[in-house]
Amino acid sequence: MQTGLKEKVIMHALWPERRHQYNSTPLKHILFYACIVELLEKGIVVVENKRIKCRDAETGDPVLDNVVSLLLPYSGKKLSRIAYQLVPKKATGIYRKQKELMAEHNLLEKEDISILMWKVGNSYRVRNYDILKPDIKKLERVLVYGRKPDRETMLLAVLAREGKLFKNIFRNYEFRKNAEKNYKVLLNSGLIAHDQAITALRKSYKHSLNVQYASGTTSTT
Repeated sequence: MQTGLKEKVIMHALWPERRHQYNSTPLKHILFYACIVELLEKGIVVVENKRIKCRDAETGDPVLDNVVSLLLPYSGKKLSRIAYQLVPKKATGIYRKQKELMAEHNLLEKEDISILMWKVGNSYRVRNYDILKPDIKKLERVLVYGRKPDRETMLLAVLAREGKLFKNIFRNYEFRKNAEKNYKVLLNSGLIAHDQAITALRKSYKHSLNVQYASGTTSTT
């Protein structure tokens, strides 16, 4: 199984410790947007003038194909419709399906959570930390030392920061401090500031999450 942006977001979120219970809403939402970004990179999704357009296409990835089917009725609509209507309703299902698929391909290890012999849920953890090391090194070069990123690293940096994953990726406090500073520089650089699609998707993610927090429907799974 190829580890794209959405797989990397999940693995960075679950490393260095398995998470039984925590506020997973930011991760669910950023995973949905990671899927949209991957579809954007494949040319299946286009974002222009704060509107999203999606064409019917198969990707060979069941999670991405599911997201395509969800986006098609919203093709031509404003991103605000995605943020306020689609993502809050469908992010949990996409999140669950992605984790199950990664467990099937041995990227994650799945264990049952039981209380008094009753199964109450599942726990996931990363099987092989070495998979994450190359991207961590790339993110360090960009966010800790301020070097120019390649496009994939730039996109991962945006998803990781907005998904609140810097604490997992950068174990050193000084690294996290520099990462926050250099991320702001990256946001204002031509790489992102002039990329209307990524800028619009980043703002749409923040809007969708704000809706969840305002409604008090954040979850712990």
